[in-house]
Amino acid sequence: MVAAAPTASSFVVRSDIEATQSTQTVNGESEIPGGGLASVKSTRTYQVEDEHAPGGKRDVALDELAKGFEYGRTAVHISESDRNITTYETEPDLDILGFVEAKQYERYMDMSRTNMIMAERTNEKAYMALSSLIHALYELESYAVARFVAKENKEPRVLLLMPSIEPDFECLYDVELPFAEDVRSYRFPSLDKVITVGGKVLTLHRNLPSDDLKDAMSNLVDSMDLSEFGRDDDGQPTEYAPADDAYSMKLHRINQVIKHRATHPDREPPDMPEVLTRFSRPPDELASSSKSALASVIKAAEVKKVPPKARGKQYNRKRETDKPLSDLDIGALLAQDPGRQSKRIDPKNA
Repeated sequence: MVAAAPTASSFVVRSDIEATQSTQTVNGESEIPGGGLASVKSTRTYQVEDEHAPGGKRDVALDELAKGFEYGRTAVHISESDRNITTYETEPDLDILGFVEAKQYERYMDMSRTNMIMAERTNEKAYMALSSLIHALYELESYAVARFVAKENKEPRVLLLMPSIEPDFECLYDVELPFAEDVRSYRFPSLDKVITVGGKVLTLHRNLPSDDLKDAMSNLVDSMDLSEFGRDDDGQPTEYAPADDAYSMKLHRINQVIKHRATHPDREPPDMPEVLTRFSRPPDELASSSKSALASVIKAAEVKKVPPKARGKQYNRKRETDKPLSDLDIGALLAQDPGRQSKRIDPKNA
């Protein structure tokens, strides 16, 4: 599961109160102490065209709405009492449908993130049962195909179960498999030949890479190999940029800016630490040693710089006039008055 960065909430500047006052907003939430900000409550309204109503539209209550399905240009109405017609009744379960050889599975069939199935450690019977299945799949070099329903009346999914055995840990990795409707068949031209309208096969063409380009690109890939570019504590070659040392720049940068703005509202945020950015670019040593290979690729591929596309006057005029609809000074909102009397967060308690 990808770690999500903090999200911002919507607030509005309260000009009718003092900066240090704390009041209750319309929706019952407290105002931000010392900031002069109040939470924003959002509402949704539904309207239909009505020539007799003011403005030609009339508000409709939510309980007056009905759901329908599009069938061509027709809306097919299904009432709430008949909603079970479109619901496939299921019960939560995980049933094995069969087994396949591991070599028969293609990785492009993965439809979801990979999850992990483990037995309850306090349930010895379940632990032994799952362990026997894992070892059987591992020894036979096979995968299990299972039908999975997460919740009651949820649509069933087909999963592929893959065994994993480590010295002190055993589990099944599961990934969702596609149905026939999920597969998209696209036809692309071949990368190593060109077939003319008359059916003639060409191996030399301006859209095909030459032998010199293939060799140059192969040398560039070899010169930028990261599989053993790193060094361990003993100076031995090891993996470069392991997952435990590669941090999310977006996640940590937002948290860094939030904390800095809360403790130092009148200062510019600091630069991003090197530990976050070091894996976002090629290592200097690797980039230096691969310059000659890169130059050979540029020469063989006849790479040319594309001039920037000219922008029209109308585009430049639009860019100059872009500004917030509220006419508020965003910089002033982010950097609150440093002289305010009440601060709940400061550099000493952050």
